[in-house]
Amino acid sequence: MKTFISVVIVLLVLVSALVGGGYYVLPLLVERETASLRTEIQSLSERVQAVEGFVTAEQEARKSAALGADTDLPKIVRAVNQLTAKLEILEQTSRKENALAADEQKKLKSEAETWRKSQEQAVETLRKDFKEKSNAGLFAETMANIRGHLLKARMEMSLKNLAVAKTELDLIDGLFTKAAVVTLQESKSPLLKMQETVRTIKGEVDTNFPAAINRLDLLWYEIGEFTAKPQANQ
Repeated sequence: MKTFISVVIVLLVLVSALVGGGYYVLPLLVERETASLRTEIQSLSERVQAVEGFVTAEQEARKSAALGADTDLPKIVRAVNQLTAKLEILEQTSRKENALAADEQKKLKSEAETWRKSQEQAVETLRKDFKEKSNAGLFAETMANIRGHLLKARMEMSLKNLAVAKTELDLIDGLFTKAAVVTLQESKSPLLKMQETVRTIKGEVDTNFPAAINRLDLLWYEIGEFTAKPQANQ
């Protein structure tokens, strides 16, 4: 009987120990066995939250862009791509048109510059022609005046009016200077020589009258030959 009671007591102690140990050990076992499951649940929860966030963002984008819930996003993307392509074509066309406009502007500018130069050349030609004709007329008039005053000086010398003759010679001297200004460069040297002859005649009027008369007659002849040639300046 005592043995039976001892066995019962031992069994009770063992059961109590198992129950007490299970109280502490069982949660640990459950925690270990359910750890991977809880990790999967947490990952799934995070994915669900991400999807919900994407859906919310898409809904907000639709609202802000005034798009309906049934809007076909692929169609919108294609439309945007088509619009972008059209814009690129327009930009290329605009660049080509701008380049053509720039070339046309350069061409017009070149033509205008050519026309301007041609007009300037035409005006310059007219100016030179007018100047030549004016100088030719002025030269012819001046040489005619020289011959007129030379004839008068010859007459005054014949009348022994030496003072008047010298005055005429001074006038002739000044007229030669005027003629040299409007004549050609190659004609200046003969004019200056004839002018020097006039000054010599004036000096010989009082010192060598016969020589002065002879020089004056010779000068008259030289002037006649000289004026028979074209003497117009540019």
